[in-house]
Amino acid sequence: MRKIFTLLCVLFFSIYVAQGQATLVGSEYFDSQQHTFQLGGSDATINNRYSVVNNGRSVHLLIPSQIGNTISVTTPVYDCSNANYVVLKFHHICKVSSADTVLIEVRDATLYGAPWIVIPDSIYLGNASNYGKSGFNENSYPTWLPDSAMAMANNNWWKQEIFDITNIVSLAKAEFRFTIKKGTITGSDMSFGWLIDNFEVWGSPNPIKPPTISLISNLSGNISATGPYTIAAKINSNTFAPLLNPYLKYIASHPTFGNTNDSLQMIFDSIQKAWKATIPKHPFGTTFVYTIHAEDSIGNDAEFSDVFESKHLYGNGSGDVIVGDTTSTTT
Repeated sequence: MRKIFTLLCVLFFSIYVAQGQATLVGSEYFDSQQHTFQLGGSDATINNRYSVVNNGRSVHLLIPSQIGNTISVTTPVYDCSNANYVVLKFHHICKVSSADTVLIEVRDATLYGAPWIVIPDSIYLGNASNYGKSGFNENSYPTWLPDSAMAMANNNWWKQEIFDITNIVSLAKAEFRFTIKKGTITGSDMSFGWLIDNFEVWGSPNPIKPPTISLISNLSGNISATGPYTIAAKINSNTFAPLLNPYLKYIASHPTFGNTNDSLQMIFDSIQKAWKATIPKHPFGTTFVYTIHAEDSIGNDAEFSDVFESKHLYGNGSGDVIVGDTTSTTT
């Protein structure tokens, strides 16, 4: 009896997995000479220098110079009429001042003249710290250097975003629009702008629930050590399906010793309840770009990326060495 029950469970699970796999409804990676996005003016261009993959391309929105003006790129219509659940994914670099407004909009293209709807923060599944307050801008991630308004974007800055847009476009046809609106602050249009790449719309007959990745190690910015560096994150499956073994990919770049690319299988620490991987020692001056990739057994996946650089610590410039805790006045 127990064997029959087990076989039935396995059969049910197999049927559910077969019927529940998410499928790619539509995508745009900008890597060929032709692309499907509509560019809404001269301030929206295809960029040949920045992309998630090496030697690829992305779409680049510059910030309008006139107060109140907008610049947009619009996707084609994607047919989600056979999908009960729909998820939007894309990578981007949003080096835009908080004085200007970035909008991600969607509309039901099944209905003629349907209005554009700003995708609400309630369905946001990403890691940006401020999306619910102000949308995306340079303050969303420390990697985007919010304290340096004129900083040029770097190919190490790419971040993945995920939205569960089921309640907006499931069983319908969807069209998306990315827009920057110029605010009232003079000079904010000198910021780099908004890069978008790896745009994907996924549909499924069952809920699409990407794993949750919560970083618990503090490896970002400048690190005054040569390693080894342990990357630790809490990673949880959000479906009935078990989590596959996550892995960490990294690129270590040094001006003298060149680049090292590697992929490390992460190990589960049962005491800390976290997944860990350790990047080996590298010389000072090395820049590390790392990505944690997590996936469950039915194909729901997510990733988290960050960058850090190993640097020597320098003194305060006064010639003094401070001894004791920070409340002491003795030097």
